[in-house]
Amino acid sequence: MATKKAVVFDDETEAAIQEVRSLEKAVLQSTADVRLTEIRQLLSRLETAASAGVQGASAPVVFATVKSLERVFGRLLANPPPPPPAALPTLTSAGDNGQQQPQHVFCYCPPRRLTAGPRAASGESSGDEWRSARAAYVDYIQLLLRLLGRSAPAIQVPVLHVLMGFVKKESELKQAAAGSESGMDTELFGHVLPQVFAATRPAGAQPPAAVSAELLDALRTGYLEPFDDVRYHTLKNLRALVQTTLAADQRKEQRSAAGPAATTTADESTPAFVSSAFELLSAVPPPPDAVTSYLVGAPPADADSDAPASDESDSEAAGKKRKRGSGKQKGNKKQAQRRDADGLPLQVAMPTTAKKKKKATSGVSDATAHRKAFSDAWLAMLKLPLPLEIYKRILIRMHKYIMPHFSQPVRLMDFLKDSSNMPGVISILALNGLFILMTQYNLDYPAFYTRLYQLFEPSVFIAKYRNRFFELANVFLSSTHLPAYLVASFVKRFARLAMSAPPSGCLVLLVLM
Repeated sequence: MATKKAVVFDDETEAAIQEVRSLEKAVLQSTADVRLTEIRQLLSRLETAASAGVQGASAPVVFATVKSLERVFGRLLANPPPPPPAALPTLTSAGDNGQQQPQHVFCYCPPRRLTAGPRAASGESSGDEWRSARAAYVDYIQLLLRLLGRSAPAIQVPVLHVLMGFVKKESELKQAAAGSESGMDTELFGHVLPQVFAATRPAGAQPPAAVSAELLDALRTGYLEPFDDVRYHTLKNLRALVQTTLAADQRKEQRSAAGPAATTTADESTPAFVSSAFELLSAVPPPPDAVTSYLVGAPPADADSDAPASDESDSEAAGKKRKRGSGKQKGNKKQAQRRDADGLPLQVAMPTTAKKKKKATSGVSDATAHRKAFSDAWLAMLKLPLPLEIYKRILIRMHKYIMPHFSQPVRLMDFLKDSSNMPGVISILALNGLFILMTQYNLDYPAFYTRLYQLFEPSVFIAKYRNRFFELANVFLSSTHLPAYLVASFVKRFARLAMSAPPSGCLVLLVLM
């Protein structure tokens, strides 16, 4: 059996790692107080590394510091100091007597939302210790987010695992405080995904400024593939990020009259964002047929619902609203009849004829909501200014990896129709998606064969995707329902092209004829 070789560091690195471990040991062995001084020393080391960038020999020290602080704050989350009376955030849970008791959750909150709260008149109270410990935890999470977006893959991957571990721990804490399963908490996870976009490849990589391949692989294999709730919230957050970027680009276009300096940032940042968004969205597995796996416990049936709570139609609701005024006097008459001999109202339970409300299904637990989130994320992606290479990669994946998992594939009609009208290889690749919509989803597109006829020109024999184009053309023209005049026009076109086509092209045209 092969033994694992021990990693040997230089004396300076080894001394720094030992100092980090000694500070961690001092914190973990203390039972009287939190030992904020040692925690701040560890945070200071991590702050220096995050500011300077992790390079070379400092990476082992940064890794050791990250893991030490993970264990320190993991214990603090499990056993926090006594909270102050007005700590935030505050949840409620059922106490031993069934009453709702306030519970103060020691969890991440963006710094701008932290509040100081009341302080003791003199000295440091346990509430002040809670605030200081929680502020240190917030600083630690902020440093991890910076390392996730700015460090090398050797640090990015373990930092991602640490952050996702805290996402799970905070979700479990909030579930315990609420007294019920509330699903995965998205407060911290919503800050992780933007930093994944910032985690770009080194300069000169292709495609430029795309998300780190190592980080993307760790996210996909560790969380997107195994856990349905992580996949769902990734799609929701990705769509929100794309919409925010589109809105920002629109504002910059409106200010473009100020001069070329106003649009420089947009021209440089948008291609990088588009590349990262495509890489991340392509890494998300297709929506499942049944939602079964969760990073945290499954949410209740009425949480995060995307489904309507009632099966009443809008017309029925409108009709009831119109009848409300006319039935008011009738209702008053019924109420007047339900009085005793002394004129006092009787407490009568009237039977209701209203339809029962449907039991709402959580979006995270509903496979249909997963398909909708998948569709919305891709539709938002297709609205971005796509570079030519990404445009082609999307169209190549469209018929096999994207369209079959859409909740309503017909929503892709506008994108594919606009793509078919573009010159070059884009129109060739878009025809397959249009043909699937026509044959499987009853899309009416009369100009399809007109556009296909226009694409048969001499340049098609030297196109990059000519083999795929001829295979698709053979499928398009093999239908027995095509009118004779349409088939004759294509045969005539093929015969003319064969007179000037290369020998390999002539053979293809003869097969098509």
